[in-house]
Amino acid sequence: MAFLIIGLAALGLYMVALPDVGFNTRKIMLVLFHKEVALSVLALLAARLAWRLTHVLPQLAAHLPDWKKIAARFVHLCFYALMFAMPVTAWLMSSAGTRALGPLFQPLADIIVRVRTALPFTDRFQEAFRRHTINITNCNSLGAHT
Repeated sequence: MAFLIIGLAALGLYMVALPDVGFNTRKIMLVLFHKEVALSVLALLAARLAWRLTHVLPQLAAHLPDWKKIAARFVHLCFYALMFAMPVTAWLMSSAGTRALGPLFQPLADIIVRVRTALPFTDRFQEAFRRHTINITNCNSLGAHT
């Protein structure tokens, strides 16, 4: 699943770098592929979380200091939070477009459009999630090598 998430991030960065020249079949196909894979990853994440909640966690090595045990659990929870935050915020931003939505999601989309209009920095949320994911990954690697 990590390869899927990394692949989606790479594809997303590639799509952002493409020029916005109006109707571009290649870019539209990439966006649709990105959305399909992202929804599949979201479903896999939901299944993974369900499994995680119904099974006992393995014990951490007894010789580890307490701060490393706490850091390991914290980073693990942050990974779960960020893995869900990225696709959910992308879904919300995508749903806040001008196209019609079902009656269940239309009020939410209207709120998102109003917030995006009132607070222009909200478009940077996904970039912040990406940066935090990289930072947490670096902290995880750093803790594993100390």
